[in-house]
Amino acid sequence: MSAALETGFFGNGERAWHGLGTVIPEDVVTAERALELAGLDWEVEKVPAFVDSFDGEGFDTAPFHAIRRRSDGQVFGPVGDYYREVQNVEGFAFIDEVLADGGAKFHTAGSLEGGKCVWMLARLPEEIFIAGEQVMPFLFFTNRHDGKGAVKVACTPVRVVCANTLAMAVHGAKRTWSARHLSQWDNPEALAASARQTLGFAESYFEAFIKAGEKLATTKMTSKQFQALLDQLIPLPLDESGALRDDRTARNASEMQDAIKAIYLNAPNLENVRGTRWAAYNAVAEYGEWVRPVRATKVGNADEQRFSRAMLGDPQGAMADKALALLTV
Repeated sequence: MSAALETGFFGNGERAWHGLGTVIPEDVVTAERALELAGLDWEVEKVPAFVDSFDGEGFDTAPFHAIRRRSDGQVFGPVGDYYREVQNVEGFAFIDEVLADGGAKFHTAGSLEGGKCVWMLARLPEEIFIAGEQVMPFLFFTNRHDGKGAVKVACTPVRVVCANTLAMAVHGAKRTWSARHLSQWDNPEALAASARQTLGFAESYFEAFIKAGEKLATTKMTSKQFQALLDQLIPLPLDESGALRDDRTARNASEMQDAIKAIYLNAPNLENVRGTRWAAYNAVAEYGEWVRPVRATKVGNADEQRFSRAMLGDPQGAMADKALALLTV
């Protein structure tokens, strides 16, 4: 199994986020069923860490510990004295407590990086439409077992027709909540109550998202304006005379511009908003998530890296975020 996607399931498996994991016919399932389908029915434990001394005898490295998976002994990473493990089952229970509607809600879940990072995507009950097209509102939960990150929850809209994640950083609207691995997790009810207060941001975020999306969808864009956007996103390297350079860097930039332009002008899923800023934003988002070349590495194959980038963020910087900033000035 690749180091990127260890296990995972995807509901309503059409296209299933780059064809990864186990596809199930149901759209959403309960926390108990999701835990099993995602292969997350395991626990971690904090254990003492030891190092070898020069005389061959090990010694305790307290206050440092290691996080180890109980099922197979896999060590995920070093942590300190005050680190409190957050089990996978606690993550599902946490989202259940936050949403507090008692129904099935988990659309996908799984583990990345050999189990170091786990995620779950929970469907919110609201329906969202922008320019007559459905966008599904989700809460995205992620937790790291290697001491390299807090528990995080984020609002994640997904454009249904093409399965694009549209994690728009809407101005003035909070999109994320986080909690460190500390003793607060010993009182999950109080933690969830705090999260629900903070997660009041979900309602206000999606309201702002709809408003921003509708504004983009009703703002026309000329061919000249769209080309100016591309030139700001992906500058074409020129020589001293002002002509396009004849090298690989210039060709790559030109090909990227052409690919985004092809989506903007020809993608059937943008027909109803063609020639608008919303179409421009979605063309950039679709290119970044589905078209932009990704090489297989030791981190995972191309599809796994695309999924990880869509869910956890693009380490190279989200081109769609830059496009949104330019489109909303």
